[in-house]
Amino acid sequence: MKRRELIPSADAFIYANRKSIIGLAARHRLPAIYGIPGAAADGGLMYYCVDVVDSYRQATDYVDRILRGEKPADLPVQQPTKFAHRQRQDGKRTRPDCSADAASGRRRGD
Repeated sequence: MKRRELIPSADAFIYANRKSIIGLAARHRLPAIYGIPGAAADGGLMYYCVDVVDSYRQATDYVDRILRGEKPADLPVQQPTKFAHRQRQDGKRTRPDCSADAASGRRRGD
């Protein structure tokens, strides 16, 4: 049997309709990983996204370097280094036959 999961993007439409999407995923027994903070609190299986505070810290480093005279074109491209991960804490599973390894991930991705 082919494994299926739902990984919706983190945009305004998904955020506005998150409760409906979470309910549909649960009704159809699809494990879902959301990129929206708070999705696990709204009933989703888990969320995994970039740590926004760390991203702002990296951006301030860029601004500081530019204000000190470095050319923006000379600055290296940086990828996020820290990620936020929250899992639903009530112990319920999205579908009865999901494997334990899907539910037991690392608490931090950095």
